[in-house]
Amino acid sequence: MLQELFPRVHGRYSSLPVLGPTTEGFAAFLVGRGYPRRLVRFHLRAARRVDERLRRRRCRSITEITWADLQGCAPAAGRSQEDASSSAVVRLLEIYLTEQGLLLRPELSNPAEQRLGDYGRYLEKVRGLARTTIEAHLATASRFVAHLNTVSTAAACPQPTAQDVETFVRDTGRRISRATLQHTVAHLRSLLRFLAARGEITAGLD
Repeated sequence: MLQELFPRVHGRYSSLPVLGPTTEGFAAFLVGRGYPRRLVRFHLRAARRVDERLRRRRCRSITEITWADLQGCAPAAGRSQEDASSSAVVRLLEIYLTEQGLLLRPELSNPAEQRLGDYGRYLEKVRGLARTTIEAHLATASRFVAHLNTVSTAAACPQPTAQDVETFVRDTGRRISRATLQHTVAHLRSLLRFLAARGEITAGLD
């Protein structure tokens, strides 16, 4: 598969220090999910940047990657096209590596984070969104969950407040353009409505 996608430089991907052994399977995974080959090549190029970030986190092989390490390779969306592609490929790698039994995700304590999988299926099955749009929604949702876990000092599962939402939007807005922030806010509203409809958070935060 790699040789078909990159006839001249496929070795650059198969020899990546950390992700190299999985790039062939990852490429086949993306093709199997219906991604056009142009987009598969785009994601594999982004995987090279993720590999570099994993090495900075002292990961030396695929067996040393933890869920936290992988999530730490996802930059804030919207800072550049390069960062947006890295965020998307982190999410895809998480799915692929988990399916392959190479990435054990820890037990999650936050109710919203526990249901990110349900939210993704809702976006696909109920709202009928495209895969790339779903990935963008889930990237925002993951960052919001991480924000809640950072600001909460409670031992129990943190419940978002209006101040949490405002702080997340304000902090995000410092790093991205106004136009991109509008998309982030729309993603956040969708997540909050989903969780409120399930009775997991207070209604009206959206």
